Amino acid sequence: MTTPGPLRRDGERVYALPSFRILLHIDRALGDPSMKHAAGKLLALFLEGLDHTDMIFGHAGGRIKKLGAEYINDKVIAKAVKWAAETEWQWPSTLRFARWFDDFDCSGPPHIRLEQRAYLATIQIELPPDDPRCVIFAERVQQIVADLPVIWGVMGYGMFQPVALDSLIFLLPRVATRYRCAIEVQPDRVESALRREASFEQLRLGETPVLSVPDIGWRTLVGREFLERLPDLAGLAGAEGLSVVASERFTSITAGPQPIWGDVNEAEDISLYSSVADALRPVRADWPYASKAFFGGAIDNSGLDRLEAWYGRFDA
Repeated sequence: MTTPGPLRRDGERVYALPSFRILLHIDRALGDPSMKHAAGKLLALFLEGLDHTDMIFGHAGGRIKKLGAEYINDKVIAKAVKWAAETEWQWPSTLRFARWFDDFDCSGPPHIRLEQRAYLATIQIELPPDDPRCVIFAERVQQIVADLPVIWGVMGYGMFQPVALDSLIFLLPRVATRYRCAIEVQPDRVESALRREASFEQLRLGETPVLSVPDIGWRTLVGREFLERLPDLAGLAGAEGLSVVASERFTSITAGPQPIWGDVNEAEDISLYSSVADALRPVRADWPYASKAFFGGAIDNSGLDRLEAWYGRFDA
C-alpha cells in the first residue's frame, strides 16, 4: 500500500501530512462531567506508550488566545492531565499534543486536540499512517464515546493540516484524484454543516439550517438526527465487508476490516466506501454548500476541478 508524501506549497513549505485520522463532533460541552471523563480516557489512550521525543503540548482556556506551547516530559504530562480534568472548558478552550517535525517546520502525528468550540465539542486525533495500532485504537475511541451524543465522526487515512496553517486550507483537497478514500476535510471547516443554529448569512436570507454529513471514511459515525432522515441502515450490513453497529447515540458504519487509501494506481477497490456514500446520500452535504464551505471555495479553475474530484470520488 502506497502512502502519500507530505504536501508542500510551491515545493517548499509543508502544509499537510499523511495520517490515520479520527474526527468527532459531539453535542455536549467539554465541561460536562461525562465529557471530562471521556476526555480523560482519550488523553490516557493517546499518551499510552507515547515516545516523548520532539512532542509539544499546548493549551488555552476561555478568552486566552495564545497557546502556551512547551516540550513535554512527565511533569508536563501530569500538568496537562490535571488541567483537562479541572478546567471549566469555557469557550474557546483547547488542549493539544503533537509531534514537532523540525525538518518540515510543522506539527503532525501523533496529534490530539480536545477543543470546546462555540457550538460543538471537537475531538481530533491523528496517528502516523503506518502505526500498527490504528484499527484497535479506533475501536477503543469508539468505546470511550459510545454513550456521548456524537453528531458526526469519521475515521480513516487522510491528510492532517495543523490548525496554525488553516490559512492554507484552499490548497486542499489535493490527493483525492489518486487516493480516493483520503479524508481531507478539517474539523473547523466542516463544523458549520453540523450546527443547529443559523449562520449570519442564513439569518439574513431567512433560511433554516439543515444538518448535513460533511464526509465519509473507513468508519463513519452518524448521529440520531441524521438517522431520522435516512432509510434503515441495517440493510448495509448485508453487503459483504460492511459492518453496521447501532447504539442509542449514533450508528457506526465500517467499510472493510482495514482502512485503505483507495489508490487508483494500485486499483484498490473502493466499492464499500461507495456503498456507504450512496446510503448516506440523503444527508450528505450538497455540492453548492460543500464547494464553498469546506475548503474555502475555489480560487481558480484548477481549484474547482479539485473540489469536484473530491466531492464525486465515491460516485459510481
